[in-house]
Amino acid sequence: MSVRDPFQPYVLGPWAVLSRLGRGGMAEVLLAEHSDPDVTPRLVVIKRLLTALRTDDRLRAMFDDEARLSVQLRHPNVVQVRELLSLPDGEIAMVLELMDGGDVGQLMEGAARRREALPLAVAVYLGSCMLKGLTYAHAARDPSGRALGIIHRDVTPGNILLTRRGEAKLGDFGVARANNQVRRTLTGEVKGKLSYMCPEMLSEKPFDQRADIFSAGVTLWELLTGKRLFNLKTEYEVMRAVLEAPIPSVRELNPEVPVELDRLVMRTLERDPAQRVQTARELEEQVSHVLDRFSVDFQAELALRVDRYVEGLRPETLTSLARPQRSATMLPTEPRTVSAKLSSLREREGQVEVGGMGSPPGPMAGLQLLARLGAGLIPRSTTLRAPGLPPLTLSDVARLWMLDPYVPLPPYRETGIAGELTEPDELLTSLRDMRSTGALHIKGLREALAFFREGALVYVQQPDVHRGVLHALLPDDEEMVTAALRMSLERGVPVWEAAVRTGVRTMAEVRNAMAEMNALRLEEITHWHGARYTFRSGTPPPYALP
Repeated sequence: MSVRDPFQPYVLGPWAVLSRLGRGGMAEVLLAEHSDPDVTPRLVVIKRLLTALRTDDRLRAMFDDEARLSVQLRHPNVVQVRELLSLPDGEIAMVLELMDGGDVGQLMEGAARRREALPLAVAVYLGSCMLKGLTYAHAARDPSGRALGIIHRDVTPGNILLTRRGEAKLGDFGVARANNQVRRTLTGEVKGKLSYMCPEMLSEKPFDQRADIFSAGVTLWELLTGKRLFNLKTEYEVMRAVLEAPIPSVRELNPEVPVELDRLVMRTLERDPAQRVQTARELEEQVSHVLDRFSVDFQAELALRVDRYVEGLRPETLTSLARPQRSATMLPTEPRTVSAKLSSLREREGQVEVGGMGSPPGPMAGLQLLARLGAGLIPRSTTLRAPGLPPLTLSDVARLWMLDPYVPLPPYRETGIAGELTEPDELLTSLRDMRSTGALHIKGLREALAFFREGALVYVQQPDVHRGVLHALLPDDEEMVTAALRMSLERGVPVWEAAVRTGVRTMAEVRNAMAEMNALRLEEITHWHGARYTFRSGTPPPYALP
């Protein structure tokens, strides 16, 4: 996204609206900064209905549907709606996290302009991120536990948003359908983009969540080939192509794509929904299985391509926007004041010393180290050192930092309570009602352990995740992350305790972050396709938890 026209800043509740980032058919997207210097993050995006449409009751109801649906979704691969603003005349605006790296559509266009292709690992990683977000949305429930029944209806490269740190998240639920919406699309009105729309929607036939499988398949096909699938001149030609045109296999255009991934993508593009991959979860698991073959720092590789191909909101652009000349009525622009403890740590020389990696050793900034650790790419023999301390291997500090990829799971052996995981809700209810203490070991294409204490979930150990506990507990702030990691090494305290001591997080924030992460992980692992389980009574979690 880029700033397109002159804009007069204004105040909207606690936010100073600094610039217009974009404008669509229904809504505008605004860059805003919070008035409180202690609020993190200061910069967000605000999405609100266009002024000319705010008197249209039907369009307001559609926008309100999107807002109330989106704010319920909490997942690392879904663009976060942080809050809803209630404005005069009953208008609702959405406050979203800032995605400063553009979108996948822009990324692909930038690569094409340079006559370059996305690396296969990056393309598969983007597909995996998209599908993790879609899997979560399809299974999402409201606070009462009722299934929301979400159908996104607009899964496209343009709705996979990126950050300059190499994150990818599914966004824009503006045309999504859910069970609890107060308004429905008028009969015969088509929503979404034609070239990504499934045949049943174009034919005005009944459709379900498998419609999103087709759209995701088109997106995967384009990521892996670097080409547009249904790229014709007129809407009529596009519709005919989606309904009837032969679809070339991915490997015809990119022979590097594994045969099984090619077959998987072609299954998503079946015109008969009954012949497609049936669920986003099944599709995500199989794509992730392919992803596991790559020994790549996915976020770092994606961040490099975002920087190369996408203008987005570069740091210098954000700096210039966040520090305009303001009158006395405008909001303050001073950066957040860091606690005294953190300031004293920051004044010390050195970051986290890293060695023995097979690459040039030396000090590594916190976010760089975080990205590599989260991907499980740094060998266990790697040495880490804080100022004044002897070197420690990564295995030595794995439990301090809750590094799941570096703490191996025990062998899966079925004993006691065990079987095929076909009714996860009933199993979890049974563990809760029996006040069970121990570990639920789940094995599908991947493995994970969910630890319970007297029926309550305390931790989910998932060694294959690319974003772990560190990412949940520590902010995207270089100095804060580095300070917390160094304090943990220096004093031998768990990373969550270091986060509290340095003022990065309060104890309540630590507990909330851990609870949210555990709930998301449990939702994922208990719905793995074809998984089995066994419960190990009395098994303690690998970490000392707050």
